[in-house]
Amino acid sequence: MKNLTITYDTMQNGKVGEACVFIPMEDAQANKIKAAFEKSELLSKREAYDLRDAVSGFVKCCERARGREYVDESIKTVEIEEG
Repeated sequence: MKNLTITYDTMQNGKVGEACVFIPMEDAQANKIKAAFEKSELLSKREAYDLRDAVSGFVKCCERARGREYVDESIKTVEIEEG
């Protein structure tokens, strides 16, 4: 298992700030998601787009639950760490 750390911007009360989320997942899936954000040629354009869209939707829901708003297209880093 790996921990995927995603860093992005959020907005709360009109102020923009940086936030992150940690997602535990299997090694292969973590590597695919990282490759999708690095525009790696290991994935088809469609698969990379779908993975980026899924991650963006995930962080959007996380921020809504936290009472903040995810700033669209603001994912800055995707890092993999040992779980």
